[in-house]
Amino acid sequence: MSSADIAAVSKLFLLQAVHVKNLEDVYCDNLSIFNESELLNNFKNQLSELLNNPDTITLISIENNQIAGFLIGTIIPCRVPGFLSNIEKVGYLDEAYVLPEYRQKGILKAMEESALCFFREQNIKYVELNFFDANDSAKKSWEALGYKIYMEYARNPI
Repeated sequence: MSSADIAAVSKLFLLQAVHVKNLEDVYCDNLSIFNESELLNNFKNQLSELLNNPDTITLISIENNQIAGFLIGTIIPCRVPGFLSNIEKVGYLDEAYVLPEYRQKGILKAMEESALCFFREQNIKYVELNFFDANDSAKKSWEALGYKIYMEYARNPI
């Protein structure tokens, strides 16, 4: 991935951050005051590191000579403790975003299928992801690709 690609993906990440901020979730308070250039630089640095990680796959979709979407997946330890499960590692879809004008065109599905191939090559049997409960577009997209809730997180302010 070129430095121009990293910059373009970082701009898409910024759009994703704005979308999450607009969900008005209490966990996203810092996004209301985020510094755009700082967020871009932080993501560029993170992305550059991930590109050198053999347990990570970074995918981009190019449509009409522009990056229309991206997906990042990583192999992580299974969240369910080993005394309950014999699953040691899972694929985790860290980030995914498709520009609104390119949605409903199979881009997310194509990137997800490529990530699944990568995970299968690493003998990974399950893929996980998360999204905010208020993020209806993410929920619909992932459900359409067959993802089902297996664990839910809850919170209570104290």
